[in-house]
Order: sequence, then structure tokens, then C-alpha cells
Amino acid sequence: MVGGFVFSDRASFPCELSGTPTVHLLSASGSEIQARPGPDLLGNPPSAPVLLMPGLAVSATGATRPGQAWLDLTWPTLNLSAGGTACSPPPEVAGSVVFTVPGGDIQVPVSASASGPHSGSIAPCDGILGVSPFQAEAPNPELPLLSARLKAPNSVVAGRALRYQVILTNKSHVAVDFAKTCAAYSESLGGGSGAESVKVVRQYELNCAAAGTLLPGDSIAFAMVLNTPKTAPHIRAVLRWSLMPWSGVAIGKIEVSAEVKIT
Repeated sequence: MVGGFVFSDRASFPCELSGTPTVHLLSASGSEIQARPGPDLLGNPPSAPVLLMPGLAVSATGATRPGQAWLDLTWPTLNLSAGGTACSPPPEVAGSVVFTVPGGDIQVPVSASASGPHSGSIAPCDGILGVSPFQAEAPNPELPLLSARLKAPNSVVAGRALRYQVILTNKSHVAVDFAKTCAAYSESLGGGSGAESVKVVRQYELNCAAAGTLLPGDSIAFAMVLNTPKTAPHIRAVLRWSLMPWSGVAIGKIEVSAEVKIT
């Protein structure tokens, strides 16, 4: 079984954790449960100093964020030395866990209601308890975030090209390098019903080679051309433009539209 514990700084100043703490399990009555070190079952990376920042409350879901530390406890629920048979005698269930921070005499007692993907009562079979080093939550790198705006004429003559622009704006704090990655887009013109309807759908790739790099806060306009059928009815149609999923850019789904009268 695996139990995860998150450590947060309750002081008014930062502090640092590193290494692997000493762990003592206590029963509900307060007596110590005998436990011996077990193997690293999770393959955790070596510990590096973790800087705890004050004022970061522990999430109710157990999720960590930069400025907090976490570690895992692992314990078998079966007697591994006997081929995975039931523990005999049954292991005692811990009521609390006491962590002793390396390099000092600071002790952190916590409830044994561990959290994690396989959390449960801490009751090490045969007294085997694995303890991971303190780990830091790495900050998530910010992805570029784009928004789109459509600039289209009010009308187009049937059989002629509908010329319009799509303006992309970088809403994030990191640059978008169009030369390194590019995306496809779809455009459509549709409306009406029955014989009095039109539907044109096209898909292309953005002209990324000429776009260069879009800096934070900047915008760039892409010229678009969509040919309309000569037989298109004279109706009010909807022009839609959508940017397809783009690797490395947090665009979500971008779709913009405008009403265009076909004359």
C-alpha cells in the first residue's frame, strides 16, 4: 500500500527540508508499533533540498504545489517472505505517524489517515515500512495561450473569394515560436436549408514560416481566402474559423464566427 503525506510551512518565514525522515508509527493508545525499513517500492528520485514557503495551506485533496514538500510511505499488506500469504499475526493499525526531520530534533506528529492513489490504514505486514525522501513539486511550465478574433466583410458576392482576417493574440507570458511548431485550421461558410443552403468547408495549415515569433501581449493577423460557389443562394450565412489542437500551446478550442450576407 502507498500513503502520501504533504508538508507545509506554518511559520512566517521559509524553511528547508532534505533527506529522508525517521518515521515512528504509534497505535491508537500511543504505544510504538515496531517497524523496520523496507525497500523503495516506488523508485522515487533522490531527495534535493525543498524550500518550504509560508502561507501555503495543504489542499483537502492532498495535491501539492511549489513551495510544499511530499513523501510516500509504502508497506506490504501480505507476508512477502512467505509467498504473499496473509499476515500472521495480523499487523497492528497505526493511529498516528511521527516524522523526525533529518539533522535536527524537530518531530512532526500527524494522523495516520494517509492519502494517495492506494491509500488505506497503515498496517505494515511483518513490520516492513518504506519511507521515501522529501520531494519537491516542480512548477508547471507555462504554455503559450492564444485567443482569436475574426475581421470579415459584411457581404460577399456569390462565386467570388471571401477575403477576411484572423487575428491571434498571445495572452500568456511566454512567446509563441511559429517556426518551431505550427497548427492547422478549418474554415467554413454555411447556412440556409434545402435548396436555399450553402456549405463550404476547408482545412489548411497556418502560414507559420512567415509569422515568426509572437511575443507576450502581441497580435498577428493572418490573411484568409475562402472561395464561394457561384450557385450559392443569396442568404445570410455564418463564417466559422477554428484553430485545431496545437502541440505545446494551451489553446483549448478556439472558434470564432461572423455573419456574412451572400449577394
